[in-house]
Amino acid sequence: MSLNKVQLIGNVVATPEQFAAKETTVAKFTIATNYKMKDKEEASFHRIVCFGKLADTVMKYANKGKKVYIEGRLKYGSYEKDGQTKYTTDIIMEKLILLGGKESITPNQDQAPKPITDLSYNNDLPF
Repeated sequence: MSLNKVQLIGNVVATPEQFAAKETTVAKFTIATNYKMKDKEEASFHRIVCFGKLADTVMKYANKGKKVYIEGRLKYGSYEKDGQTKYTTDIIMEKLILLGGKESITPNQDQAPKPITDLSYNNDLPF
């Protein structure tokens, strides 16, 4: 058994870029997260890649500065540039929640767990 899962809350750094792949839309963007220590704050930047309907949603709603919740998985890669091997770490986004303000939405609600409506199994609880 293995697990490859990433959860981040951060701000979109710049307007996402859209690419047309063979059969789907691809969007790439970067988010920044902050880690506060006693006397300083450290920013980290994360490259996010998404496909299909999530990519369409990102292009429409994930503007620069927008606070987002991202869930996905890590993917490592490499490429050659100027004779040197460069390494990449991307987060393949599987879930997006736009945070803050009245316009907060969860574009992929069909993936969200369904609420439990039958609570008959809790009949023996004292409250």
